[in-house]
Amino acid sequence: MFEKLNDKHGVYLNVTNISVTTLSDMYNGVNFILNDNTLPRDLRIYEDSRGLKATFNLKELDKLIKDLFEVSEKYKSIKHAVVHNKSMYVAFGLFAERLTSGKIYTMKVFSTPEAAWNWLNN
Repeated sequence: MFEKLNDKHGVYLNVTNISVTTLSDMYNGVNFILNDNTLPRDLRIYEDSRGLKATFNLKELDKLIKDLFEVSEKYKSIKHAVVHNKSMYVAFGLFAERLTSGKIYTMKVFSTPEAAWNWLNN
């Protein structure tokens, strides 16, 4: 689920994954970011994936990240904090994190919401 919310730092995109997440679900997020022209150009994304069960693999994740790079060109920056609590998904996240290092779109994986928010807001 995607929601635009506000905090003291401005508008951010809140993503909640609570059950099975497919590659199609992930591309829905990419399309949301691509097509919503009201999102800030310095976009913050907070994603709570602690209940996640993903049905895609690392090869598909690699292609998704490459597609996100194309979408990110319309932004100044995208900071995407993802909270995971399962080791397999932390590994997926770390793989994606390595691919996004130093780009417009940057993703980091966290084990607690507090750590994710600290990174997003600094």
